Amino acid sequence: MRWNIYKNNVWLLLLLLPENCLLYYTFDLIMSSSFAQQIIRISNEYTIYMTLVLLIGGIIGNCLNLLIFSTSKIFRESPCAFLLIVLSLTDIGQVVITLSSRILSSALGVDPTTASLVWCRLRGFLAQILSLTSVYTICFIAFDQFLSTSYLFYLRNLSNLKVAHRFILIMICLSTIHSFPLLIIPENHPTKGCNIYNSAYFFYNTYIYFIGLIGILPTLISSLFSFLSCYNIRHIIPRQIGLTRRRLDRQLTIIAFVRTICSIALVLPYIVYRIYYYINASSGNSAMQIAILSLVGAIANSLIIFNYAGSFYLFLIFSARFRRQLKLLFKRIYSKIFARRNQIQPHVIIVRSIGTDIH
Repeated sequence: MRWNIYKNNVWLLLLLLPENCLLYYTFDLIMSSSFAQQIIRISNEYTIYMTLVLLIGGIIGNCLNLLIFSTSKIFRESPCAFLLIVLSLTDIGQVVITLSSRILSSALGVDPTTASLVWCRLRGFLAQILSLTSVYTICFIAFDQFLSTSYLFYLRNLSNLKVAHRFILIMICLSTIHSFPLLIIPENHPTKGCNIYNSAYFFYNTYIYFIGLIGILPTLISSLFSFLSCYNIRHIIPRQIGLTRRRLDRQLTIIAFVRTICSIALVLPYIVYRIYYYINASSGNSAMQIAILSLVGAIANSLIIFNYAGSFYLFLIFSARFRRQLKLLFKRIYSKIFARRNQIQPHVIIVRSIGTDIH
């Protein structure tokens, strides 16, 4: 507060002296430059600490997702649970590939993508495959829940593991074909680093891939089928589906709905930021605008990474059955560890018979 009053008084004094107009602009430029440097420093520190939190929390959370959905009997035969296992695997890969390079770049000043052209291209290739698989797996989770909660028998029969396995296989193949140009096109620039410098593919990657394939299209698909699933759950006929199946469908629908809504809420800010960034990249920005854009970009990046790292914590908050399965998982682990330690080994007493020698 005192600094703002002092700064305003200095500006007022300079305005009263016409011959010092140049000095006023110089002083304002210095103040803006120093404040911009503070914003950039805050942005860098935020990126380092948030990256560490998301990396550790994302790996732990997604590993627990894998254990819960793969070992719990109630989830084992559900196609939605299988899709959530695949989603957890892709999220682990996305978190590790994206954040490992960012930690080295922010903390140690070493960017592997700049040092190696092979890793520059391979990282983008793998990241795009994982992104497409993750986003459209969320769409299929919403679609599968719509099928499993439908009152029509033939639609419910389409919700099975065989269909889910085929979808994942087709999705991985299509994602690999789509991402193949990233093994050829990206280049390492001496000052700009690893990026796409082909103008045609840059336009496609920015405005069609990010806005269309990753943004608008999966948002519409997942939103539509999530709301239809909720409608089915609210109007389901008790006689058509058993009580246990209804409860399971209700919990899986909650999990799918929460994952879908959070994915939309976390991805859209990043897409808006990318659009604004590329539109204004060619225009001359002041130091203050660049600093603010850097801070907004750091926050938007952390939000989209939380989309891959935070699903376990969202399920934990919104799903009661998921919390119960987590407790059962910890109990099983605890019993296996301490049961061996506390197990009483039987003592074997060997009785030797004493024979009598007859001469």
